[in-house]
Amino acid sequence: MEEKEYYIRMCIKNNYSARELNRQLSSGYFYRYMLSKDNNALESTAKTIDVKVSRAKEILSSLVDKNVLYIEGNGPSAKYKRK
Repeated sequence: MEEKEYYIRMCIKNNYSARELNRQLSSGYFYRYMLSKDNNALESTAKTIDVKVSRAKEILSSLVDKNVLYIEGNGPSAKYKRK
């Protein structure tokens, strides 16, 4: 969304006076809003990835418990191998 369009929509939605619009413009509200919007998208993506990683770990642990897989090595270099 372009800055000008954003402020036009906000004026219509919130019935801004000229003084309030000028205050919003000078405070850089549009840029702060866009940054927070991007941050929320990043946080949402990070949460989705965390959920998928934790689910994958649960599945791998389950397969190890069922003796379908075994772990070779320790720490970050550990690998899952099929039995």
